Amino acid sequence: AATFAQPVAEFTSDFAISTTEVDRTEAGATVTVSDPSGIFMVNVDKAITIFGVRLTNEEADTLFIPCKRTRNMVNGAAVTSYVMNASAFPEDGVWTVAPAVSDEGGNWNAYGLVKMNHVRTATLVTSESTLTFSKDDASAAKATELTLLSPIFSGKTFGVSANMTTEDAEYFRQVAPVLFRDGQRVATGPMVSVQLYEGETKFVEWVGNFTNTFAPGEYTLQLVQANGTAVSDPISVTVEATPEENAEYTITYDFGNGISDASAANPEEVDVNALEVTIYIECSAGYFAENIAVCLFNGEQGMAKLPEQFAGIKAGETVALTFDCTSQNLSTDHTYNVRTLGSDSQQYIGEPAYFRNSLAATNTVESDYTATEYVSYYDLNGVQLTEVPTQAGVYVAVAADGTSHKIAIR
Repeated sequence: AATFAQPVAEFTSDFAISTTEVDRTEAGATVTVSDPSGIFMVNVDKAITIFGVRLTNEEADTLFIPCKRTRNMVNGAAVTSYVMNASAFPEDGVWTVAPAVSDEGGNWNAYGLVKMNHVRTATLVTSESTLTFSKDDASAAKATELTLLSPIFSGKTFGVSANMTTEDAEYFRQVAPVLFRDGQRVATGPMVSVQLYEGETKFVEWVGNFTNTFAPGEYTLQLVQANGTAVSDPISVTVEATPEENAEYTITYDFGNGISDASAANPEEVDVNALEVTIYIECSAGYFAENIAVCLFNGEQGMAKLPEQFAGIKAGETVALTFDCTSQNLSTDHTYNVRTLGSDSQQYIGEPAYFRNSLAATNTVESDYTATEYVSYYDLNGVQLTEVPTQAGVYVAVAADGTSHKIAIR
């Protein structure tokens, strides 16, 4: 049997039928399938491609309706729509409609889910004279706890977050925050691809800029899918006049003992096996908006970059960002420092904060080994041991009250 290059196509945003009702008896009547974001080919080899739809009914009967033309499609090529003759559709029945594609040999394959995209089906009710299409409900998701992470200023970076939940189906959609005024769309924020599995809830953040500028005033904000369907209730937002002055700010650190004034010569004593650092950013003028990362250094040598968090504050506001800096590989004989990286500007901001492993402060052997006195053990490099030490040597042991002691096993 002959073999043919297999076309594989991908809907970027949504599968849609262009009309809800078609007179199938009208000369030249057509049905159009579209995706305004593009239907892209992801096949490896160039392939003769026939776009179309697959019809299935409750009896599991399957029909394929081809479009009016054949295309020679390479990887990366795209179309936004294709057209089929209305007269090719069946004269009666209730059918589920999904996009499909055939190679030049007539071998049909339904589109599958590719990457972050989801294909929606439609329902077709046919009669001798009329085709009636209706969109099936997409795998529904609901956004709750829509929260501003920053003020909103025209032309400035902002952030919002929400919990996205789907109950009865997988969800693959692009979602953006949209600003409305008097029911009219004013500006659209960054589009984020949201992927949820059945029954899953996920915390999602949107950080970026709106597409348009807008005047100060009262607005509503909603999360909206790429196809225009809202997935959240609206919240009221007040847009203030955009600050003209540059941002001025200060940065301080807290390793759990209050605001740190540690220096390279006098580092703060911390337990690196349970280390969190909180960065306080206080804005005194303008508007500060950055994705913030904490970077861990040994002297001038970078060791780790922790996941980013967004900070957006106006004059008079302070934000606290807490980062988990726990590490099992910090030595007792080094002084380390953390630095704040503005990931958008790719510049370090503020001064470094210095610390060392608190286990290094134990300089003398305080006791012989007594198993019942201690709750955890470390070697002299500060690495926690998984078992009670039995080999002869000197170790650091932590008592139930949190104090550290050097012990000797003889």
